[in-house]
Amino acid sequence: MTNLTNIRPSSGPVRLLHRSAFLRKIAKRLARNLTLTQNFHGGQIAFNAVTHSWAWTGNQDYEHFDRELQDRLLALSLGRPRFLDIGANIGAMTLSILLRNTAARALAVEPGSDAVRLLRHSLRINNIEDRCEVLDVAASAGDKSLNFDPSGSVMGHVSASWPSVAAIDIREIARRFEGTQPFLMKIDVEGYESTLLAAFLQIAAPSGSCAVIELHPLGFNRLGDPQRCLELLTAEPRFVVRALGGAPLNHVDPTHFTQIEAWWR
Repeated sequence: MTNLTNIRPSSGPVRLLHRSAFLRKIAKRLARNLTLTQNFHGGQIAFNAVTHSWAWTGNQDYEHFDRELQDRLLALSLGRPRFLDIGANIGAMTLSILLRNTAARALAVEPGSDAVRLLRHSLRINNIEDRCEVLDVAASAGDKSLNFDPSGSVMGHVSASWPSVAAIDIREIARRFEGTQPFLMKIDVEGYESTLLAAFLQIAAPSGSCAVIELHPLGFNRLGDPQRCLELLTAEPRFVVRALGGAPLNHVDPTHFTQIEAWWR
């Protein structure tokens, strides 16, 4: 594995070269197994040069990717140092917390083998392997396996047309955080939350625990149903549901991606 450090969003020459379809085709062949690392919250994050090309050939890097979500999770982690990342991908949210909150410990759950390899590489180069357990499985609503499409930079998702991967019930995963101390959870499973919530609602967590859940647009990956997800959560008296940041919430736009917070009373 080749590593290049301190990669930043590209300057003009790289962007010009990236506009050429011919040169991009050559680069994809040459760099498909190339791992890059980039400055990230005082540490480094590892990613694939081709799959995650947007993070170094354009105007955005990983430190600013979903920055509002990164910062909100960090703020929530200050009183909830145990972090459960469901759908961790290469670990941007997990690393964002661990590198900025030295008291935090994480459990990252991700079925994509390439993403898991990159996450483990990031943990190793930042010397924080002892603060994060990685489960290379899918979180499920009870199934022992799920069909999973790992393609795309951040869009791996449950899909009936792909091979199966091992899965663990989300309730079983959450039991690893049993205790009296509230914890923080993030769920981003590309539409599968519409199925996963039935099991999630049965998780017993200490009062003050919080889950930040991304609701995907209606029909997203043939799975998304954000309004139904919101109805399930608001109908459960053990939860208080808010918009990201804590504002009251009683409706979501079914055409949009929406981050919500579900608080255990």
